[in-house]
Amino acid sequence: MRKAIEKINHFLYYISAILILALLFMTLAEVIMRRFFNSPMMGVFELTMVALSLIIFFSTGYAQEHQYHVVIDFFYDKLPRLGRRIVSILSTLIYTATVGAMFWTVTQNAFRQMAAGTTTPITKLPLYPVIFLCSLGLAGLTLAVLKTLFFVTVEKGVLDHDAG
Repeated sequence: MRKAIEKINHFLYYISAILILALLFMTLAEVIMRRFFNSPMMGVFELTMVALSLIIFFSTGYAQEHQYHVVIDFFYDKLPRLGRRIVSILSTLIYTATVGAMFWTVTQNAFRQMAAGTTTPITKLPLYPVIFLCSLGLAGLTLAVLKTLFFVTVEKGVLDHDAG
């Protein structure tokens, strides 16, 4: 199960890297068209917003897998192992609940946008597929957080913030 979660998050991470590359080329094309041909490309701003949303949501699970999130651990590192374990369990439980709620909320929003037929103003791109894809990224994050929760509760581990 661990390997499957890692593969899902690595796949989403690679998609986000490809989106960054696509965003780079799209921005370069927009600058060239605007600067040298005085003809801006329509919808680039909207596509940039979509790409950035997907980049963020698709890479959060990978960041969780490798503990790349920002932590303030000056207090945590001074605790004995049992104290660190308790803090790890409590913080991971809160994190799991928060990420689960985010996943649920974003998925429900996608269904609402689908029912309403909401589109972007210029390109008329429907929003619900993008929101469902963001939900997919949150699903990867949720799985990664559940894996962390398993580690700190069942395997009796503590989070090592210096690992990343």
